[in-house]
Amino acid sequence: MKTTVEITGDCGVELDLTKTIKLGILLLNWAYDTNSIINYAEKLGINIVIPPKSNRKSIRNFDSDLCRLHHIAKNTFLKFKSWHGIAPVILKFLLPSLLLVLFVLFPCLLLLLIFFIITHFFLKLFSYLTSDNLVITPTVERD
Repeated sequence: MKTTVEITGDCGVELDLTKTIKLGILLLNWAYDTNSIINYAEKLGINIVIPPKSNRKSIRNFDSDLCRLHHIAKNTFLKFKSWHGIAPVILKFLLPSLLLVLFVLFPCLLLLLIFFIITHFFLKLFSYLTSDNLVITPTVERD
C-alpha cells in the first residue's frame, strides 16, 4: 500500500492491496467517500458500501443495513479496547490476593490435610492395636 510522504490524506492514493487480495465488498466510513476510491473499486468489480459525505454533490446509493452492522462492529471493538486500560488496574489489586492464596493459603491447607490424614491413620492403627480383637497367643516351644 502506498503512503504519502507529506502531510496529506491518503484518500487519493490507489488501493494497491486490492491487487493481491480478492475483495467482495469495500466497507469504509464516510471519510473515504472520494471519487478516486469509488472509481478504482468499480473498475475492479468490488461492491462499494461507503456512506456519502454530507457535502457530496451527487448522492450515491449504499447499503445502510451493512453500514449499521459495520458501525456496531467498530463500537464493539472500541468497547474491548476500553477494557485494555481497566484490566491492568483490576489485576493490580487482585494479583496480590491471588498470590497469597496460591503460595500461602493453599500450601497451608494442603499441609493441614496431610496432617489430618496421617493423624487419622495413626489413630486407627492405635485403636486396632489396643482393641480386644487382637489376640496375641504365646508360642510354646516343644522339646
